[in-house]
Amino acid sequence: MSLTSLASSFADAYVNAPEERRLGRAAPPIHRRLGAAAAAAAVAAGPAAAAGGAGLPPGPAGAAPPPPGGGAGGGGGGGSGSPLSDNLKSLTDYIPSEVLTLYIAALAAIAKWPFTDPKTGKALTEPSLTQVQTEWSSWVFTFCMVAAPIWIVLGVFLASKSTPKLTAFVWPTIAAAIAFFVYALAIPNSWLATFMPNGGLLGTIGLLVITPVLHAGTMVYTKLFPPS
Repeated sequence: MSLTSLASSFADAYVNAPEERRLGRAAPPIHRRLGAAAAAAAVAAGPAAAAGGAGLPPGPAGAAPPPPGGGAGGGGGGGSGSPLSDNLKSLTDYIPSEVLTLYIAALAAIAKWPFTDPKTGKALTEPSLTQVQTEWSSWVFTFCMVAAPIWIVLGVFLASKSTPKLTAFVWPTIAAAIAFFVYALAIPNSWLATFMPNGGLLGTIGLLVITPVLHAGTMVYTKLFPPS
């Protein structure tokens, strides 16, 4: 979901909604606002954006990604509409699409970049090429992992009509970090799944378990800390 839609959903619920209630206009729960914003963003941007913005990245050695629905983290999966595919798309509800686009584009650039040996000036070959690509991918992953929560905090401030409270940030920033990690692990040809032991299996389990946990967490959080 874009920063504007994602941040506005939480800002409306935790900052702007109280004023609406004082004016006699009841605001729907945050999980409904978030879902509606995600649906609107998906319809406006099309299926490709709903799946992650810029498409799926090549593998570390530049291999082309498998067709959509071909599996999570290289671990197999169903076709379009399968639980894995649906959960992967649902994860993007919690991550600013600007961060996802940066991540996917950076991985694609790393996979195609002509890395050379600084001593000889010759193009790197395996296994050195994969090692360098993995190192650069890890830096991009770390940057985006940190940027996702920060981006949401910035967006909530910009979308708020008054100074937001701490409760407007806690859950969305935690959910964004968790969702981004699972997304990076579960996408097809994920370098992270290749780097981690049993990464493909962990990505599949993450999609099946973490996605519904995030949805439930959003509803529980707003009940425990309702917008005041």
